[in-house]
Amino acid sequence: MTPNLTQDQNDRFVVSLLSAGVTLQELIGNLADALPPDAYEGEEHEIVVIQMLAGSIYSAIQHDEPHVAECAISMIERAVDRITEHLEMALALRRRMDSGMRGQG
Repeated sequence: MTPNLTQDQNDRFVVSLLSAGVTLQELIGNLADALPPDAYEGEEHEIVVIQMLAGSIYSAIQHDEPHVAECAISMIERAVDRITEHLEMALALRRRMDSGMRGQG
């Protein structure tokens, strides 16, 4: 039997994912805004900063096995896909409920 993710592990994953996203988004914006307008001429500052962050991240995970990174990527993609799926389901349900209410009026 395959062990299942605990609620605590799920909660920690969600908090870590959201925290990382917010932190990195703010960092990218702040660093890109802080660059002088003529820095990295011809390149978008956000892209330059993302490339810098990629280098920093690589230095932290370069010794991990490749399957670990693939697993992390897969988990993040599945999480986002499921959120999108549930939002689409909620929207469809809301639309059905709204159209039913209009038919009663």
